[in-house]
Order: sequence, then C-alpha cells, then structure tokens
Amino acid sequence: MSRVAVVHIISGDLWAGPENQLVTLLSALRHDERFAVRVITLNDGVLVERLRQLGVPVAVIAEAGRSFFALVRAVAAELGP
Repeated sequence: MSRVAVVHIISGDLWAGPENQLVTLLSALRHDERFAVRVITLNDGVLVERLRQLGVPVAVIAEAGRSFFALVRAVAAELGP
C-alpha cells in the first residue's frame, strides 16, 4: 500500500494556536503508516524545533527578502515535480 503524502505549509513565525494545532496533529499522524507527513515553514522558530523533535521532516524557506512569486517558486521546487 502506498502512503498518502501530506505536506503542510505554514508561516511558523509565531508559537500560537495554529502552530500548536499542527504539532498536535502531526504528533499523531507521524505514527500512522498510511501517511507520509512533512512540513514547509516560511520562518525558522519554535515550530521548527518542536516538529524536528518529533521527527517530522521540515524544510524552512525563508520568506524574508523574497517576492511573493519567488516564494511560490521556492515552495514549488521543494514540493518537486
């Protein structure tokens, strides 16, 4: 059985409700063999640290200094073909 790829894209610059919810969700999903989870964040910080502690693959694509279109291209490149 192939695993369903689940990629969450989140700003991640704060530690608040959405970030906490994502950690809670992925702490459960990472044990479910049906899913291959990973996260793309647009900022480094507490969220990245907590996800890495859980063993969730995280890519940080810094949004600072990038135009919207450059950011979209970088995220698309991280997602692959």
